[in-house]
Amino acid sequence: MPPEKNAKQPASAELKPLRTYQSDVEELMAHEHVSKADIALAESARERTRAEMSRPPSAPKVLDFKVVFPKEASVQSAPRRFPLRIAAAALALLAVFGLAFLALRWSRAEDGKETRVPKKGAASAYELSLDGRETRAAFVTKLRARLAAHDVPLNETRALALLREGEPLKTSELFGLLETKAPPALVRALGAHPTLGVHGIRGNQLFLLFGVVSFDHAFEGMLQFEETLLDELGPLFGVFARSPARISSAIRSGEPARISSEIRSSKRGASAFTTTTELILSALRFKDVIIKNKDARAVFRDGKIIFLYSFPDKETLIMTTNEETFKTLLGKSGGGKLRSLNNL
Repeated sequence: MPPEKNAKQPASAELKPLRTYQSDVEELMAHEHVSKADIALAESARERTRAEMSRPPSAPKVLDFKVVFPKEASVQSAPRRFPLRIAAAALALLAVFGLAFLALRWSRAEDGKETRVPKKGAASAYELSLDGRETRAAFVTKLRARLAAHDVPLNETRALALLREGEPLKTSELFGLLETKAPPALVRALGAHPTLGVHGIRGNQLFLLFGVVSFDHAFEGMLQFEETLLDELGPLFGVFARSPARISSAIRSGEPARISSEIRSSKRGASAFTTTTELILSALRFKDVIIKNKDARAVFRDGKIIFLYSFPDKETLIMTTNEETFKTLLGKSGGGKLRSLNNL
């Protein structure tokens, strides 16, 4: 028979001590200086880790967006309020534009609305129509008769539209119709259409107003035009004066008596001149004057102004017969335009 295993053990052999959890703890506490509380905390942490690892994987999270709709009353009232707001804004905008338009119309009426030029074919009692065949004398006679037919109220102004074959009379046509010797540079320096009007003071006092395109040329041209201005434009204003050019022409022709006869026939109270010296002394010349802080050039007779012209600004030329009319026009004109001017 085979010998029985481990039947006999040497007497000197010792059994190793059995390791337990308690012995491990005691050994750890002895060598590592760890308290029981630390061991308990570490054990608890290990238990939580094992529990988390043993859980089955959870389903991925999905963000849940919830749309909250307003109540039915709010949803219905929003569309109603939107058109109302649009309508209110439109009304406010129309009101603003209306006020701006009225303000613009008022400012134009007060601060210088240009006298309107009548359109072709417009029939009006405030026009003087020419057929284009009138002579200088016929034109002056027709115009003076037209102005005398109206009684302009005291210190008021009226405008008379001049038409030639249905079109507004141009500045160049006016000077040509009056057969003037105005320098061409002067005619070109003035506006396209003259404005003719009447001021009610001591009868009807005529005035002419021109826009000015080039002040330098207009001013120099008027100084040159002074030599013949009274002869050529004077009858239009009812002024029958003797300009230096007319006197010189009479002396050259040797006809002082004829000139005297013409002046006397105009019923202006002029006496006859029988000598050349008397004729020369009778000549009327322009002089510098200041009226209401404005420079003017005027012709005097017996100490009174009978004709004057002035540039109240660099865009306006005024011709008239007396100081009061000129002062009135200063408040009604500017920039070559007229303000608050009525028609005949």
